Amino acid sequence: MSSRFYDIEPVNKQPAIGEYLICKLVSLEEAVVPVSHIVMDIIKYAASAKLACKAPSENLTCDESAAIYLYTMETECYSKMNKALRLNLMEGVKPWFLYLKLLHTALNKLPCQKLLVWRGITGDVSLNYSKNTKFTWAGVSSASTDISVLHCFLPNNTHCTLFSINSRYGKSVVKHSAMPNECEIILMPGTRLRVKGILHKPSLTIIQLEEENNPKFKSNLAVLPGIKSVTHTEPSSSIKDKMPPDSLKKNAILPAIKMESEKQTAIDNSEADKTLTCPHCQKKSTYIRYKQGGTCTCSCGSSYKQVTCPHCHKPNYWKNPNDYVVSNRIHCTNCSKAFQQLTCPHCSQCNYSMNANYIEGNVIDCCTCKKSFQVMICTLCSSSNIWKNADHIEGHKVTCSNCKKLFQKVSCTHCNKLNNFPTLGYHEGLCLTCAYCSKKFQRITCPHCGKEGFWENADYLQGTRTSCWSCKNIFQCVNCFHCNTANKWLESKYEQGSVIACRSCSKSFQQMNCPHCKATNWWKNANQTQGEVIKCHSCKEKFQHIACPNCSAANIWKEANYHHGQRRLCFHCTKPFQMMKCPHCQTIKFFTTGSYRQGNPTTCITCKKAYQLLNCPYCKSALYFSSPGGYHANVLVDCCSCNKSFYHLNCSKCGDAEYFTAPYQYGTLNKCSSCDVTSQYIKCIHCDNIDFWHCITQ
Repeated sequence: MSSRFYDIEPVNKQPAIGEYLICKLVSLEEAVVPVSHIVMDIIKYAASAKLACKAPSENLTCDESAAIYLYTMETECYSKMNKALRLNLMEGVKPWFLYLKLLHTALNKLPCQKLLVWRGITGDVSLNYSKNTKFTWAGVSSASTDISVLHCFLPNNTHCTLFSINSRYGKSVVKHSAMPNECEIILMPGTRLRVKGILHKPSLTIIQLEEENNPKFKSNLAVLPGIKSVTHTEPSSSIKDKMPPDSLKKNAILPAIKMESEKQTAIDNSEADKTLTCPHCQKKSTYIRYKQGGTCTCSCGSSYKQVTCPHCHKPNYWKNPNDYVVSNRIHCTNCSKAFQQLTCPHCSQCNYSMNANYIEGNVIDCCTCKKSFQVMICTLCSSSNIWKNADHIEGHKVTCSNCKKLFQKVSCTHCNKLNNFPTLGYHEGLCLTCAYCSKKFQRITCPHCGKEGFWENADYLQGTRTSCWSCKNIFQCVNCFHCNTANKWLESKYEQGSVIACRSCSKSFQQMNCPHCKATNWWKNANQTQGEVIKCHSCKEKFQHIACPNCSAANIWKEANYHHGQRRLCFHCTKPFQMMKCPHCQTIKFFTTGSYRQGNPTTCITCKKAYQLLNCPYCKSALYFSSPGGYHANVLVDCCSCNKSFYHLNCSKCGDAEYFTAPYQYGTLNKCSSCDVTSQYIKCIHCDNIDFWHCITQ
């Protein structure tokens, strides 16, 4: 049996966090991304849930049904989510907002169940409950209509507690559960309960609970256009008899809950006519078509601003109109509660953020006209900058509409506080340290869909291929060494070590990530030569790099054991190649099929001069012979690296090099160590300048 039915739900008298209701509705795959670091493999679990819910019932979408299915799976998802909800701390619940929104939307479509359900825990917790005590369960609570489901977890020798709950708004998830036999009923987050009675028996305590009537229950889950007076509609006469008579007359003022915007706009309290008291002369004046936060001029000649608190509906005044800026956090002088006020640039209506949690630059959907916009305060002159088309990208340079100066702001992915860059030093892709929480993070905007990607651990490696969380397309990003501008590749064709010409400053540079410590190594003059041994500036370990001449893929050797002339297979295309460098002009030459034979003359493609190369059989070092006819086969060669001597011939069958410690005796039999073919070699007696061997295969 699942532990969902008997985990401990703390007694909580504080209201549950419900801000997730104003988040946008996204797919299950997107909803679990913010908690992928909290629940291991949750993306895989979500994919399994989607496969199991291809044909959902009860008018639920596939994503909605899968959200319920994921909750009922035997994973850490429900336990870690409920742990965050029960602690009732915003920073802990916030990563779950998108999933909670999807789960809440799914449960809201299901009919309410008025029936008796059961939960249970090990131990006697009756001291925490007394008759008529009222409290709130902040988490998503699971119960069962079948008490026998709880029997399997109740040990015989341990005291247990059963909760008998008269449910009003429970949701049956049997048709969407991974375990339909458990007859599961889900009680929504924020369920309000009252203790009706307690029964003590040996080794068992039964606590009878009744779910409190909540006139706002259905409205809390609705999508509302703005401030409304909502009258509760009774689902049945039996519930109506138990409700206080005044509850039908109370109006609920609710925030506008959006489906598509990332942050909320709450309620609209704008009025056609408004009478205000001037804070300078105390005279009353009536303003036609008054807008909250606008500048008002009294008959005494003084100007001021006023904003009505959405909590207590009392006015807040600023004698100096410049002291208040739209979207600034306001602490009401009357009730001390915090809020924010934003004026829509399309319809001029007032929007409130009831919990003062709007972050500058986030997209807002107006509660009245439903159009989107963004607001950001200039760090230099404190004036508001508004984007009517909501097309501002976080971190981009902004020219203030008032002072005409440039500024930048970026919000920390950990604490959501804005970091200012007065010197315009921010560029996406750079590793940033938050000025408030001191944690590091990175941001990169996908070049395909424009959505921002976040690396909370600042662990994106320059130039590596990454998949956008939104559109799933692959891209790469490298910051210019000279100006820090982000250079991006949509088709993911960039290879480490390639010369990059910055799209902004046009200067060239090269970049490579150390295979040992992952630190980025830079060549500001783009003068890194392929095949050279590189010493990492960070860990001091050595490595090498060569771009395959066939597919251009970067081949990096952690052991730094490649020597010019050696035949290697590309890591990517698996084709053989060889690389060498002209001793005359240093031009690199590739043999794309790995066909170069040791000691054979080759001509540089640049300077047209000939040279030869041998690899020492002992230390593999490349030995170059730059003078014409400087090397002849079967002559003594001294390695300048290891100081050992050897003789060399190329097999007439496969072309591989054969090495000897003494001169080869012409005419004797020799078996090739590579192809196992036995041959004889004879030196031409007619010419002195060219050695010629005729192979006789046995």
